[in-house]
Amino acid sequence: MIMRQIRTSIETKGMIEKLKSIYRKEKFAQDDLVTMTVGYVLNTAFRETENISDWNRIIDTNITLEEEFLSAVKETKTQVTRFRLADLTSQGIDNLTKIFADELGLRVQVGFTVKQILKAAILLREEEHIV
Repeated sequence: MIMRQIRTSIETKGMIEKLKSIYRKEKFAQDDLVTMTVGYVLNTAFRETENISDWNRIIDTNITLEEEFLSAVKETKTQVTRFRLADLTSQGIDNLTKIFADELGLRVQVGFTVKQILKAAILLREEEHIV
């Protein structure tokens, strides 16, 4: 496991909260006392989305987060989120960041990549044919 500090936006943190809610319902419906870390959420989202080939569609798609998820993180004082990631997840995020930079012709921050991974995990539940 690797500890990573990644600059994240309020929207990204809201996506983390939404995925926590989704994963709690899908995987831990019988146990209300489960606490999920942000690392667990990102590791799970990465595994779910690692086979996506059309990242342009993900990048171009906008999602609207419910106010309950945004309000849960609006008072956050720091832009940096600490993630405890599996080695494969950390390496995969770095590789995807390089791919995004090459495809977009821009300097891409790791926070952008994390946001796209989280967005893709949410979209997988809304659309059946992304992969």
